[in-house]
Amino acid sequence: MQRFLLTLVLGLGFTCAVSVIHGVDAAPAAPEIAYEIKALTPEPLVLRVGVTLRGVAADADLVPGMRGMGKYLSDLQRTSADGVLRVSYSVRAGDMARSYRDPDYATPAGRAVVVHDGVLLRPDPLPRETRILVTVESAVPFAAPWEARDSPRRYQVTAEQLEGGAYLLFGAHRVVPVEVPGSVVEAVVVEEEHKASVAELGRWMSDSARMVAAFNRGKMPVPRTHLILVPVSGSAEAGVFGTTLRWGHGSIVLWFGADAGPEELRGEWVAPHELFHLTNPHLARRIPWFTEGFTTYYGDVIRARAGSRTQKAMWRNLLHGFGYACARSHDESLLKASPTMQQERNYLRVYWGGACAAFVLDVALRHQSGNTRSLDDLLLELRERSLRTPEGLEVGDVLHALRAELKPGWGRHWLEATLSGERALPMPELYSRLGLLGEEDDLTLKDDAPWAAIRRAIMGEAAAALPPIKGPPPPAPGHP
Repeated sequence: MQRFLLTLVLGLGFTCAVSVIHGVDAAPAAPEIAYEIKALTPEPLVLRVGVTLRGVAADADLVPGMRGMGKYLSDLQRTSADGVLRVSYSVRAGDMARSYRDPDYATPAGRAVVVHDGVLLRPDPLPRETRILVTVESAVPFAAPWEARDSPRRYQVTAEQLEGGAYLLFGAHRVVPVEVPGSVVEAVVVEEEHKASVAELGRWMSDSARMVAAFNRGKMPVPRTHLILVPVSGSAEAGVFGTTLRWGHGSIVLWFGADAGPEELRGEWVAPHELFHLTNPHLARRIPWFTEGFTTYYGDVIRARAGSRTQKAMWRNLLHGFGYACARSHDESLLKASPTMQQERNYLRVYWGGACAAFVLDVALRHQSGNTRSLDDLLLELRERSLRTPEGLEVGDVLHALRAELKPGWGRHWLEATLSGERALPMPELYSRLGLLGEEDDLTLKDDAPWAAIRRAIMGEAAAALPPIKGPPPPAPGHP
């Protein structure tokens, strides 16, 4: 998480008075932080935040959660006495929203405002055992992904959740009913005009979340999932844009077309894509080709498994993307293109290159195991491993895990070729074995193809009921 020290932003409106307490007993093993948030004015939105810290050094550095927020924090007061550090400050959230228009800082959401919880100053570093309580006192309606403690506006938050981030909504909204058996999934929609009823939005969210729960063996991958739905005036596109904070609790903002009705919502891809991100392993830093690419692949697969779109439509979309990413050579490898994706704006290369790597790996694992092991298994195992790794997995950990799964042979050659991008992969050779015949617009699924059992298993059919896999593997890239 990007941070900066409080002491570096004194010139941006901070005044700081620090009292060092001598002779105080050693800090307790578990520090405690209590936040009180008040909305002073609704338009523009200004928040007043009070922080009480116990078990924290009087001269501890306090930082916001995102670099660049400091210039919107002002009127800071800081005192300490008897081992208790108290800090208060104002957050010009409305000004930040108009300036950034980015939910990872703040953004307008109709007449409401979405604010990242990075506006809550915290010690640097933040001990994992810290106990955190957040109280919100506001006449402005409020929604958050946190779990209420003993009243609707008092929340118990872990250090992991605070570090992972949350999207907070200030403004009028309605609760959207979401039902996912065995999981806690909540949603609200900003109080703006929209065509779809609240019940229809609830079915959209329920269906999308159930796809992800089914992939994760029956329940959502995080304890709580919270979605903020924002209507976009003048648009009939169901899924316009989405963003996910996925560590701790799932916190998601989805923009949807205000003119979209139930037909447009049915089978759309943005909601399943964002919700599937909750399945991604915990990473030390972003790996877009892995997180976005594998999510792009599974975003299509889980919708087809659930029947929200036809298998033909799914394969047509995947083959179209693979045609750009895999069936042609690239000047830069996928591994090098990934870290600079946002600066270079090469999103198609990274998203679809990663999706093609996922597809190749999935087919190779199913082929070498006789359909008894798949990328589903590997991805869930990587997530479980990451839960035992507090600092998160590095790119080297991910690559080693993927490569270690493949025996010497065609699958390993194809995966490396996908990651390098130096050679076009003979995709038609692989498609024909899977029974994907014809062009994208005239695609035929052939169940008598040698590897049709792999294609059908990807769609969720039980491997034990499928015929054996026959025939030779496809040629290595660059070879006839």
